[in-house]
Amino acid sequence: LVADPQQSSVVYAGTQDGVFKSVDGATSWTAASFGLTTREVRSLAIAPGPESTVLAGTWGGGVFRSTDGGNTWNAVNPGLDGPYVYTVTAEPAVGGAFYAGTYYYGVFKYEDEVGSWRAATDGLSTHGVTALALAPASTRTLYVGSDGGQVYRSADAGLTWARVSLPLGRMVGAVVTDPSDADKVLVGTLGSGIFRSTDGGANWVHVTGWPSPVNV
Repeated sequence: LVADPQQSSVVYAGTQDGVFKSVDGATSWTAASFGLTTREVRSLAIAPGPESTVLAGTWGGGVFRSTDGGNTWNAVNPGLDGPYVYTVTAEPAVGGAFYAGTYYYGVFKYEDEVGSWRAATDGLSTHGVTALALAPASTRTLYVGSDGGQVYRSADAGLTWARVSLPLGRMVGAVVTDPSDADKVLVGTLGSGIFRSTDGGANWVHVTGWPSPVNV
């Protein structure tokens, strides 16, 4: 689920049967998948602009982009090695870069002036990226969660990465950062619940999920 930051009543949902859109705060929904050749949508992101750009990461079809509020979609895959995209995110500035986390090939970065994706994997010792978050407080800071339960951090907009955790769970399913502090991050895992770091991943505290296994 993503909400349009410029129109609070507009919400998009990615499902196994494509994208759905609500214009009344999720009271009602309509299909918004024209042009999606792969319907299994794993992630959505919104990039600001005169017309909000919506990105869809799909399982088997790569990344699709809509520039008309989800009415139509086009594949945006030049340079993207793998079609299995777990997660997408976008910088909050108009014309900013996009990032995609793939299951087999790591992280890719897309910039409109380049017109294609490029690998952004220097320092990543995993290729199974299952969660990806860009810190609003510092758009050069990103976090990646892996299928092995580890977390990686980049402080240079994806140019290089450093591992900042041992396995926290069997898989990292979600990463969220504090909007006002890039060093404060929450990680949801498969089997071990939620972990929190307030120092950019140097130290982690288990905040829920123990002793009973919790999948996030």
